[in-house]
Amino acid sequence: GDAVELRSALDVIQGRLGGTIAARYVRTFARTVHGSVLGDPESGFPVPVFGNRVRSASDVIALDLTPRYLLSESFALDGHYGLERTGTATYAPVSAVAADVVQPAYCGTLVVCTIPAGRGRLAQRIGLGLRYSTVDGYARGTTRFPVEATYTHLTTISGDPGVPKLSREQVQLRLFYRLFGK
Repeated sequence: GDAVELRSALDVIQGRLGGTIAARYVRTFARTVHGSVLGDPESGFPVPVFGNRVRSASDVIALDLTPRYLLSESFALDGHYGLERTGTATYAPVSAVAADVVQPAYCGTLVVCTIPAGRGRLAQRIGLGLRYSTVDGYARGTTRFPVEATYTHLTTISGDPGVPKLSREQVQLRLFYRLFGK
């Protein structure tokens, strides 16, 4: 669905030690989905009565800390810690009469009113990484091209019920260039 995302990051370096503090906020907007109209629409085994619902996915707030040890001007070892809070998704009928379900549009035996799906979730992730970057050297005029390559391993270490236990290997290549100017 549609969303607006705001990110901010701060890099700090002192000698061979450095780090990044990054924050993220995602505001999602409602969209119409076809799903279960009884009980929790996000449960593993929904009741087999389906219809169109308006789903609001909820907001996400995240904080990431990346301490870094600089092995040389271009190589660094990274540690990663992330905390992410996802709010509760809600489901509502498309209209007050919810004609595509079963007739009554009231909160009685047939639940067609606004209901929360489960609850918000909190997850913590840790990881390690290796980074090669010529961005700082490029800014000082010691290298020709600003390039950054990273390898990161991340694992979920804890979370609320419903948060998947993920383990991820990530390889990133970032190329930097100027559109205008010198």
